[in-house]
Amino acid sequence: MLHPADRAARRLGLVITAQFALMAAIITLSPLRFSPTPVNGWSRFWTLEDVALNAILFLPFGFIPTLTRPRGAAVPVWRVAALGFGLSLAIELLQFYTPQRYPSVYDLGSNTLGALLGAALAERLAPRMDGVTALRGLALEYPLMGIVHLLVPVFWLIGLGSAGPARAWLVLPLVVIAGLLGGTVFAAERATPTGPKRRALVVAGAAWLLIALLPGAVREWRLIGGATLVFIAAAWLGRVWQRRHARRERRFEAAALRRVAPIALAYLIVSALHPLDVTPVGFHGTWALLPRGDLLTTLSIYRAMERVAAFAVIGYAIAEYRARRSEHPAAARPALIGISAALALLLELARGFHPVHVASASLVLLSVIAALAGGRVYRLQLEHVRALLSTTR
Repeated sequence: MLHPADRAARRLGLVITAQFALMAAIITLSPLRFSPTPVNGWSRFWTLEDVALNAILFLPFGFIPTLTRPRGAAVPVWRVAALGFGLSLAIELLQFYTPQRYPSVYDLGSNTLGALLGAALAERLAPRMDGVTALRGLALEYPLMGIVHLLVPVFWLIGLGSAGPARAWLVLPLVVIAGLLGGTVFAAERATPTGPKRRALVVAGAAWLLIALLPGAVREWRLIGGATLVFIAAAWLGRVWQRRHARRERRFEAAALRRVAPIALAYLIVSALHPLDVTPVGFHGTWALLPRGDLLTTLSIYRAMERVAAFAVIGYAIAEYRARRSEHPAAARPALIGISAALALLLELARGFHPVHVASASLVLLSVIAALAGGRVYRLQLEHVRALLSTTR
C-alpha cells in the first residue's frame, strides 16, 4: 500500500504530465486542421534547431514521472522510453492527416531522447535528494516555486508564437517574476539550517532559464544574454526584499505575490494588445477564437494557448495567496473564478477595441478553465508537501 506522500506525488505527477501532453499535442499539431485521408509521408528533413526543441519539449515526460515515483521504487528506462516514444508516435501518425505538418523519424527520435534525458536528470537528483531532502533541495517545500515551474510553458509559447524577434522579448516581465520569486525563496532557504547549497541552486536556476528561453532564443539569440542579466538582477532584488521582510514576519509568500502581481498584469496587457496601437476603432467580438471566415493559424493558436498557460499560473498564484490568508484551498475557488473571469473579460474587451485583434468569448472561458486547473495543481502540490513533511514529525 502506498504511503500518503507517494499517493499525493503520483496524483501531482499525473496531472502535470497530462497538462504537458496536451500542450505538446497542440504545439505539434497546430493549426489543428485535419484531412480525412493521409496527405503527407515521412519527411527526411531535419535541422539541429528542430532536434533541440523537440528534445526539450519532451523533457517533462521523463523528468516528472521519475521524480514523482514512489520513494524507493525504480522507473525502468524502457518505461520512460515507451512513454516518450508512444506519445511522439501518436503525434507523428496524426501529422499524416495534417496538411501543414510533416511526420519525421527524426522528431520521433529526438522526442524519445528528450524523455530519456529528463529521466536521467531526475535520476541524478534522486540519489542525492530523496524524500524530504529532495523537497528542500529543490525548494519545493515552498509551493511558491510552483509558479516558477509553471512559467516554463508560457515561455515556450511566447517563443514559438513570435513571428519575429520583437515579440520574443515579451518573456522579460516573466523573467523578472521568476527571478524575484527565486531570489526570495533562495534567501528564505539560506536562513534555515537545512537550506540547499548555493551552487546547487545556481545550477538549477541556470538550467531552468536555458530550457525556458530556448524556443525564443531561436528567433532572437540575444535574448539569452539579456534575460540572464535581468534574471540575476531580479533574483538579487528578491533576496534583498526577503531579508528585510524576514525581520518583521516569518511567512513571506503573500508579500512576494503582491510584489510580482503588477508585473504579471503588465505582461498580460502587453501580450494581449501586442502590437500596441491606440487608434480608436469600433468594437469587434466573436464567440469563437477568431471571426467566422478567418482560419486558425499556427501563430494564432500558439498565442491563444500562451494566454491559457498564463492563466494557469494565475490560478495557481490566486490559490496560493488565498491559502496564505488562512483560507482553505477549496474555499478559494469562488474567488479564483471571479478574479480570473473578470481579468480575462477585461483583456478581451480591450482587444475588442484594438485595430488588429478581436475579442473572443471562447478565450475568456478557456482562461477561466485554465485558472481552475492551476488552482488544482496548487492543491495537489500543497497536499504533497504536507504529506512529505509529516513523515519527519
